[in-house]
Amino acid sequence: MLTRNSNFMLAKTKNINLDFKLLFVPSWVMDYVIVHELAHSKVSNHSNAFWQLVASAMPKYKDAKKWLRKHEGIISAQICAGKNFLDDKAAANFIKSINNENI
Repeated sequence: MLTRNSNFMLAKTKNINLDFKLLFVPSWVMDYVIVHELAHSKVSNHSNAFWQLVASAMPKYKDAKKWLRKHEGIISAQICAGKNFLDDKAAANFIKSINNENI
């Protein structure tokens, strides 16, 4: 799954691990995931303080969360179906369409 368990910060090392599927999301959505993980360096849980910190760095973070929920299954299905995103013109068009979509 793109949004849970595949992106995380290791508490001791402060390393952030990101799912490769983020390569197929709009840059503003990737920004949200990175801000989210960086916020965990200050607040380890998803408390109000955590979300206030995320909002202070990215006021429209809820739009990115909504985008991820709507598209994560589609992106995963395309990858699981064996789509070659570097060579498949249909997959390239798919990525282009989701990157240009308005919420």
